[in-house]
Amino acid sequence: LSRPVMFNQPIWGSYIKREPTVRKGQLLRAKTGTEQFEITLSVIAEEAGYVGDTITVKPTDLQKKLSAVIESKETIR
Repeated sequence: LSRPVMFNQPIWGSYIKREPTVRKGQLLRAKTGTEQFEITLSVIAEEAGYVGDTITVKPTDLQKKLSAVIESKETIR
């Protein structure tokens, strides 16, 4: 929760703190491709975000930064 709650006090949706799906510095798997083939690349998240957010990531073996959409805790596309 993002704030204290008294006994018998209703808990509103705005009181609940969301945890990001991906955290800055987290190691992720980036996937891209078509139905015939798929390429997977290890990347590091440059920012935090939730499923559906577009974040900046950096491949572990390159200096170039890329944008990707978060699919799950470990996968982006």
